[in-house]
Amino acid sequence: MATRRPGPTHGSEAHTAGGGQTLPTGRRRRPARLALVEQRKAEFLRAHPESENVAAYWAKYQHVFSAEGLPDADPRDLKAFANSSVGARIGNMSVFNTAWNEMGDEAAATQARKVIDYLLRGEQPAALEDRLTELINGRPVEMKGLKEAILTKVLCVVYPEEYMRYLVYTGEHGKQGVTRTVWGLELPAPKETGLSIGQLIQRSNDLLVELVGAGFRDLQHASDFIWWWVSPRPDGLSGEVGERVTGRQGPGEGTALKAVEVRRPSGPEALS
Repeated sequence: MATRRPGPTHGSEAHTAGGGQTLPTGRRRRPARLALVEQRKAEFLRAHPESENVAAYWAKYQHVFSAEGLPDADPRDLKAFANSSVGARIGNMSVFNTAWNEMGDEAAATQARKVIDYLLRGEQPAALEDRLTELINGRPVEMKGLKEAILTKVLCVVYPEEYMRYLVYTGEHGKQGVTRTVWGLELPAPKETGLSIGQLIQRSNDLLVELVGAGFRDLQHASDFIWWWVSPRPDGLSGEVGERVTGRQGPGEGTALKAVEVRRPSGPEALS
């Protein structure tokens, strides 16, 4: 199975704002913030030189989600995937589990297969990010609870070299929250961008991959670093100058993300 997703990738429209301006990279962060990130990264790598070993789990589900494996995928495997925290933390799955139990294993598995197949191999629309948007909006096929978090985890498994293990955009431990905590970068609310939800998921993921930088064994390892930082002790990170990424129309490329600096109230531990 391919490990690179189709459609826009790093360096393309997903990383540019109007007029061809590139999104900010880790190298362009303020020196104090960049130094802090590198210090924390070194600390993490000394304590955790290896990532969680998910190779066998990933390989199993790469087959399950393949064109050959999905039609006969065991319902138990499909339901277990949505509820497992291996490799990525999905969160509360009560909506999905209730829907699954009400439908029954066979009917629920059939619907889940249709959703996953459309995400990975649907022909219309052609772009993966647009199919992701369609599914989140309940078209053309839907299963209750099988939305952003599970769909993004599917993409993490199928394209492990492309996706960070952060499965939702909003929230403290979503892409918005971790980008703010680690890099002092404010990602906009979805309604502020002019982007579809699928575009926003893809492009914020690409930004996160760019920001985290090199030094990790893989994106699983890089995701572990961010979780290590934001979960136990996000100290010294309040009130710093940040940047807000906003939506803007660029010539010939549709709406993309653009960064503009904003200031938040500074605190005693703010970085300058």
